[in-house]
Amino acid sequence: MTESLTIDFIAGNKDLTLTIDLQTFNAITLVTSIPEANKEIGDITTVYQQAKKAIQNLSQEINHPITYWFSTTNGKMRLWGLNEGNRVFTWDRVRDDGENFAARKLFLP
Repeated sequence: MTESLTIDFIAGNKDLTLTIDLQTFNAITLVTSIPEANKEIGDITTVYQQAKKAIQNLSQEINHPITYWFSTTNGKMRLWGLNEGNRVFTWDRVRDDGENFAARKLFLP
């Protein structure tokens, strides 16, 4: 059995890699910029919405909860996580000390 599933989502100049550990059922993401691509308004939110849909679909497909962990020390992404990220994911738990931001969302089948 494959131990993890990795899916890439691209919008504008953002490339989000979603990795789901199929043994622990934890999911994480990594966002990078594509230098040669043009930025689009809302590209960050778009790739996270796509990742959310993929996590929810997989949770239903395998009939097992999946926990998504979001963390950042980047100031812009911290603000995104507090605002737009919370609108996208509706975090179950948030830890924010002003520099380090971490949030969790449990997806149920």
